[in-house]
Amino acid sequence: MELLKTLKVYLENNMNYSATAEKLYVHINTIRKRIDKVNELLQIDWSDNIARMNAELLLRFLNLEEKI
Repeated sequence: MELLKTLKVYLENNMNYSATAEKLYVHINTIRKRIDKVNELLQIDWSDNIARMNAELLLRFLNLEEKI
């Protein structure tokens, strides 16, 4: 669940590690490690706007806003 929450906040903050770390009150290296793990699992090209949008839609579909 931490990976999904991190990914959600990361995307909300325009894929900015510093802003994500500040928002989640964790060290920036923690965010980097979590996003690396997400990348390893999902293998998404974040520079591809459609792939990024699909990930954002999936997170919304899962309704993480209410679960987090």
